[in-house]
Amino acid sequence: MPSPNPFRRFQPRTPPGPRPIRHRPLNSALPTTPGKPRNQFRGRFELVAFCLALLIFMIAIGRPEWFELRPASGSSLALYHAAQTNSGH
Repeated sequence: MPSPNPFRRFQPRTPPGPRPIRHRPLNSALPTTPGKPRNQFRGRFELVAFCLALLIFMIAIGRPEWFELRPASGSSLALYHAAQTNSGH
């Protein structure tokens, strides 16, 4: 004879009673999170460094003129302009 409760097959198979605690209680003497301030500082530093690198990358891809090769000295600049001008020959 079928059960009158249609959700009986979804009930847990554990016996009724208090559930076991699978984690440390919040009021225990030891903290539940890592308490080393150096690890927290390192994590925050890495997050800030990643965000700054991402910001610099996003700014740089919007400015392609920053990556054009240009002459570095005055004489090379003069040679560059002389090569670019058409003398009309």
